[in-house]
Amino acid sequence: MTEETRAHVFEPFFTTKQEGKGSGIGLSTVYGIVTQAGGTVRVESAPGAGSTFTIILPMSTPAGERVSAEEAPAGVARGSGTVLLVEDEADVRQLTTRVLERGGYVVLSVASAREALLVAEGAGVLDMVVTDVVMPGGMSGLEMGERLSRTRPGLPILYMSGYADDGRLHAAGREFLGKPFQAHELLDRVKSILTSRAHRDTRPAGAGGLPTVAPGA
Repeated sequence: MTEETRAHVFEPFFTTKQEGKGSGIGLSTVYGIVTQAGGTVRVESAPGAGSTFTIILPMSTPAGERVSAEEAPAGVARGSGTVLLVEDEADVRQLTTRVLERGGYVVLSVASAREALLVAEGAGVLDMVVTDVVMPGGMSGLEMGERLSRTRPGLPILYMSGYADDGRLHAAGREFLGKPFQAHELLDRVKSILTSRAHRDTRPAGAGGLPTVAPGA
């Protein structure tokens, strides 16, 4: 296309085809759909070199890891307490953090198992951990959970994963929530675990202070 043609390519009913050969609404329709979705369309073209159209859309939550953005749905009991959230996918972490905060929880959000151990070591009150299982960095959520259980006995840990057939997730005493899940499912599960387990949250080994009774204990 020439520069003049390219300047009009997304205009409704614009076409370079002969009368009756084209309606001129195809590209304008594409442009409208993409821009309504928050994206944009770029075109690169030169006479004799062909044309390249590039559609750019906002990033979405990865397939298989969708968390509903609904916040504190009606009928779901709100809770309280401090939750350590461990999730390496930034968009999933942000959505899950927002859901938990809207459910009444204070959220400490980290992107790796090793970072979670450091936060847990320095945190005073910690009522629960919600963690993904598969994470980069050489340490899985399961290994992190085992380490935390040694330094904070009785601390509830809810494991999240899209691999429900992993036998390790169903070991005795392990709480598991399969991905994808809705906001109300996460909030119901967290509330249920906190209220059904009579546990005491202890500070890291060597830290001062008396044990703190977690909500619902």
